[in-house]
Amino acid sequence: MTQSSKSRQRIQTRIPGLAVQPIGLKVNPKRHFDPGGVPAIQTHLAKRLCRLSVPDQVGTLREQLGGKGMFLQRMKDAGLNVPPFKCVTTQVVNALEQHPLNPRSLARYLPDIAYEPGAQASLAHIKEYLNTLSSSDVKRTGVLKGLAEFIASDDFYQQIKESEAAQQIRDLRHQLDKPSLSKPVIVRSSGINEDNYGDAQAGKYLSLVQEEDDVLRTCLKVTASGYHPEVCPAGVPQPMALIIQECIDCQYGGVIMSFKSFRDGTIGVEFTRGQPRGVVAGRSGNTPHRIDISDQEGPDSYQYFPGTISSHFVLRKSTNGYSETRIENADTHKDDVSHIVNDKMVSDIRKMVTTLESLLLCPVDAEFAINPEGVPFLLQVRPVTQLSGDMDFTMPMPKETIAIGAGVSEGFCTGSLWLARRPEADSMPDGAIVVADHIEDWMLEPEFLKRVGGFVIAKGGFNAHVAILMKQEQKTLMLAGDQFQAVSVQAGQQATLVCACFNDEPGAFIVAGDLSGKLASCRKLSSAVPDVSLAKAVPSRDDLSFPEGTFLEVASGFK
Repeated sequence: MTQSSKSRQRIQTRIPGLAVQPIGLKVNPKRHFDPGGVPAIQTHLAKRLCRLSVPDQVGTLREQLGGKGMFLQRMKDAGLNVPPFKCVTTQVVNALEQHPLNPRSLARYLPDIAYEPGAQASLAHIKEYLNTLSSSDVKRTGVLKGLAEFIASDDFYQQIKESEAAQQIRDLRHQLDKPSLSKPVIVRSSGINEDNYGDAQAGKYLSLVQEEDDVLRTCLKVTASGYHPEVCPAGVPQPMALIIQECIDCQYGGVIMSFKSFRDGTIGVEFTRGQPRGVVAGRSGNTPHRIDISDQEGPDSYQYFPGTISSHFVLRKSTNGYSETRIENADTHKDDVSHIVNDKMVSDIRKMVTTLESLLLCPVDAEFAINPEGVPFLLQVRPVTQLSGDMDFTMPMPKETIAIGAGVSEGFCTGSLWLARRPEADSMPDGAIVVADHIEDWMLEPEFLKRVGGFVIAKGGFNAHVAILMKQEQKTLMLAGDQFQAVSVQAGQQATLVCACFNDEPGAFIVAGDLSGKLASCRKLSSAVPDVSLAKAVPSRDDLSFPEGTFLEVASGFK
């Protein structure tokens, strides 16, 4: 990936409906890994891979700890401030899957599978059965749904609670406790293909704070999320590890993205009060507070955008454990946190990002927390797998529009404006532009998402799981802010939604009628940035371990 000094200039985009409190911002930021001397690469963006010219080494970390566990271990080894954690390895989870089961207990969950008297039953045996089914066999979906329900049930727990693997899990949990003090913990999934280069699988699995007295129950619920049909495209659940991590009681929490696009290396930080959950998924109805940070140190190197926070999550003690409790904000405009945005906070974030990019050798997506004492923690990190590919048109933005917004996921589409109502989802016209206050779970169901042309929302962020998913699914997504009402009153009308660049300037709008023909004729093709909207980063291997003294530039990994 190459970026000229011109293309690396910061392009300011104001979110409609959000007041901007500028604290200055330098342009032409120079990253320490800026590839200024690297010749322009002509490879089509969709075919660019993250290949690193270092000797291959055996990649066992991901196989044992999963993607999330591997990166957590690497962050810890690099001296980054990571909350204490223990990893339930894939071998331990596999032992649970091998544990003999009473076939009768499976009947209510898997009615289509009949066991002969004396036959062996285990999750591993059922996974072998799934391998015998063709990819088009509808039985797969039923079996996977049944397995997910069974694994999270008390029926499964009672059968495996005394197993050696179950005791190992409890022992790992107890190792995080201090004398006379049991710390709150969160259990995170860590599939071997999760947080991968090329496919982050962001938000497809559960992370749960331990509410029950036995951490095993929480672990089983997280494991069950890996059996849902929508996360098993090949029809069989992938091997999974689990992370048991101390859960920080957060004063603030959120997500950091180290690049906006191939053109823009601005670091974007989105956060709310309380736990990161209010930002991470992107389905809480929040437009999070945002800080845009340039690469250069100094008091004029960042800009703060206050958000609209309708709710946040706090960590609270429950009967047997802890829970993340949702707190509704009565006045969304009084959640002012500008006082915490200062030079030290920005400098700390910039240093963390620099270290993380050097570890992963690509742009990064990191979840962070700040505890009540003001200490920042990194909770997890993954590669940024999709960056805008600079869809550019040799035309200005139209003067007559229904609304102007901020582009979250690049692209364009033409369709009917459809007000989101779950009971009417089956009657939505194919290719419709969904108009919603914010993204909800049901809108992300695979069959529904396939039929959608694009989304216009009133509230949301740029760093959340929803934004990542829309980029990977190539669904256009615009944040309309205070212009959302102008779109919603046009429901039923034909319109064109566009999030792209216009004569090298970013823009997002929705206009009445069909503009697709004009857009196609004005498509700008560049030798450096060809005709694609997205790019993937795929690794040459998983275990990124390099010889001491090896100097590698992040950007030069993309070829």
